[in-house]
Parts: sequence; structure tokens; C-alpha cells
Amino acid sequence: MPNLGTLKTPKLKLTAAGLTDVGLLRSENQDRFWISKDKRILIVADGMGGHNGGSVASQLFIDTFEDATNKKKPNLSTRRAVKSWVDKLFISANAEIYQRGRNQLELWGMGTTAVVVVIGDDFVHCAHVGDSRIYRLRDNKFAQLSRDHSAVQDLIDQGHISESERKGHPRSHIVTRFIGDWQVEVEHHAYKWQEDDIYLL
Repeated sequence: MPNLGTLKTPKLKLTAAGLTDVGLLRSENQDRFWISKDKRILIVADGMGGHNGGSVASQLFIDTFEDATNKKKPNLSTRRAVKSWVDKLFISANAEIYQRGRNQLELWGMGTTAVVVVIGDDFVHCAHVGDSRIYRLRDNKFAQLSRDHSAVQDLIDQGHISESERKGHPRSHIVTRFIGDWQVEVEHHAYKWQEDDIYLL
């Protein structure tokens, strides 16, 4: 049998940065982001604009992941372990946000959308709820990795409107899933990472 030598795997080198802006339409910035110290867990949470406590909801979501990471990091060697860890924290954050919104009148109806990216040893795990998005730039091509949980996306999927009719649609602000509802369904995907990949949340 021929000697194939040692198989070399790409060395993981990570660079991460975050920026948030209130934008042109609102007076309060309800967006939150978090990057773990080792840059292997990245989160963006977008508090639901126009709802009481959107900024509270997005911060509670971030805090859930930060606290859990500080106590015990997930096993980054297997996709199953990462999916289970991420899913558990989405559910935990959802329960807290839902209960807080029910118990404090000024926070009634608060919620947030969120995207989470976890860089595993040989994979990238993506999870999201709502219409916040995850993109990947690879070989000079942008690909949207998340699918919007929104009324407009449902209309597109059902063939009622075209992709070109998305922008400016009167139902474009309606999300069909959010964190802070009575229950939450998280969408998960995992991909092999390649050197020079760029992820945009």
C-alpha cells in the first residue's frame, strides 16, 4: 500500500468584527451583536422594531449565549453537539423573553430575530429565527445561507409574488417566526468551511 503521507487540514485563522447603526428610520437602535473571545461564536440579534422592549429582547438573547459560553463552551468537534447546544440556548432565551414580556406590562409583545454562527473544527454551523440573514462570500460569489421566516418569503415560496416584488411589499415587515413567541422553531444548517471564506451576519 502506498504511503500517502500525513493529511494536512487547513489551519483555522479567524478575524471577526462587528458594527451596528440605528439607521435612517428609527430613533432607537435595537440591534445587538456578540463575538466570543476565540471568535468561534458570532451572533446578531435584531429587536423587533415598533414593539416595546425590542432592545431588551435582543440583549437577553445575547446574554443567554454569552453566559452559557463563559460557563462551558460547546464541543466544537461534532455538528450534532453544536446543534444541540445552539438549539437549547435558543429555546432558553425564547422562554425568558416570552415570560419577561408577559410579566412586565411595558415589555408586552417584545421579541427579536437572531442569527448564530458557530465555527466548528471542520464545519460552520448556522442557525436562525426570523428574517435576519447569514451570507457567505466564497470564490467572489455571495450566497444567502439563511431563508427568511417572513410573510413575504411565504408568498414567494407559494408562487404568489416574484422575488423582484419583495422590496417595498406591504407585508415586508411581518415575520412568521421570532424569539419571544410562546414557542420557537430554529432553522439549522451546517457547511464545510474553506480557507478565505467570509461570513456576513
